[in-house]
Amino acid sequence: MRRQFAWLLAVHDAQPLPPGVSGLAVSVFDHWLSEDEAREHLAHVPPAEQARRDGLHARFAQLVLAQTEALTYVWRGRRKDRAVFRRFTDVEAPRTGQRPFRLVLPAWQAVFLEGWDDTHSVFSTSPETVQRVKDCAAACGLFVLDVA
Repeated sequence: MRRQFAWLLAVHDAQPLPPGVSGLAVSVFDHWLSEDEAREHLAHVPPAEQARRDGLHARFAQLVLAQTEALTYVWRGRRKDRAVFRRFTDVEAPRTGQRPFRLVLPAWQAVFLEGWDDTHSVFSTSPETVQRVKDCAAACGLFVLDVA
């Protein structure tokens, strides 16, 4: 597993994407927010609107988890640079709002990182995964944005 996801630390630490790794963002927003838009849309979000956003992301997570196995991971070692993988068994977590998710999807050759701003990141070495993510996002009413 460590060999398959040798690039995990780079994407986890927001370093430049290694060759062969593509990134997508899954968001409730249809574009990247400017600073002004971020202040407007992310500060003091009414509870009903936050519940709506959380519901969209929960449906996305449940749809993905229904299609493929997921593993979670923790960082170990003196420099916290060695991933230790564990089976992700709490498939109800997206519905209950337990956060943040850091998942590895081995069959999709992908990593899912939940963000704090109603936008989550998916990184993969598989071109097929890009279409799977787009299909799942569209089915849930979410948007897919390119990660630079």
